[in-house]
Amino acid sequence: MTYVILTDTHFGVKQNSITWLNSQMDFIYKQFIPYIKSLNDEVTVVHLGDVFDSRSSISTYVGSKVVKAFKDIRDVCSEFIIVAGNHDFYSPNSDEVDSITLLLGHLDLTIVTKDILIKNGDAFISWYKYGEELPAEFKGRIFTHADIVTSPIPEHYKGLQIYSGHMHIPYIDDNIGKFNLGSCYALNFADSNDHRGFYIINTKHGGWKFVANVFSISFWRLYDEDIYDEYILHGLKDWDYV
Repeated sequence: MTYVILTDTHFGVKQNSITWLNSQMDFIYKQFIPYIKSLNDEVTVVHLGDVFDSRSSISTYVGSKVVKAFKDIRDVCSEFIIVAGNHDFYSPNSDEVDSITLLLGHLDLTIVTKDILIKNGDAFISWYKYGEELPAEFKGRIFTHADIVTSPIPEHYKGLQIYSGHMHIPYIDDNIGKFNLGSCYALNFADSNDHRGFYIINTKHGGWKFVANVFSISFWRLYDEDIYDEYILHGLKDWDYV
């Protein structure tokens, strides 16, 4: 089986900008779905949280586009699991109301909000439940939405591979099994000069692979020598935001 993982899509970003939404959907339809179709394996898509950008309100237009996109993703994979992030709950202090269940709950998706899901030997833990105990014999991977970059790993999670979203800039330490994957989109200038994208895990052979998002808006920070080299010496390049 192959996991295809994306996280922190933040649909509705930039005050529900249609330009940004179209750019995000280009990635889904021109790259993400075709890539899944190209895999000769049983594919489980995993979204590690923050599907939408706003906790309290979602544009009906944005919502309708995301519902269709997630349905289309589900049509090309064996299973689609969403692990709720902090932006997916109406309140940061409660899991009583979440946008992904309200908007996507009618689709054939597995949505993890309240209870930890253990499936295929791996654990799927929402942002709200991160840190809770796992069975003593658990030896699988953890898929979650939590700050694993600046916050200490819970003692009972140490020694396990942890894949997370939440922090938008990727931080990966393969030696200790810490995989903060970052957003699959460049969202602001903090994401400049670096590719964002999605990740592949082959559960039979182990290891992981990064696939760069080549369709969405990106940011590039250029200095004087960069501008001279790229614009004057080599001709104008197709930058999005500089």
